[in-house]
Amino acid sequence: MAFGYARGMAGVISFVVMTASMLVIGWLVWSRLQRQEAGDEDFQRRIDDDEERARRGREGRE
Repeated sequence: MAFGYARGMAGVISFVVMTASMLVIGWLVWSRLQRQEAGDEDFQRRIDDDEERARRGREGRE
């Protein structure tokens, strides 16, 4: 009985560690992208241009 409980706790601990590591990696990627976007003056213009091309493509006017 005790062995099954220990194995179950190991699974819970593994799940918590894996979830925490994914959150940390996601936060690191997000913060890196935020810094990169803040330093790129043409970023918003490129996003707007891309959105306009996508809108024209959806409407069949390209």
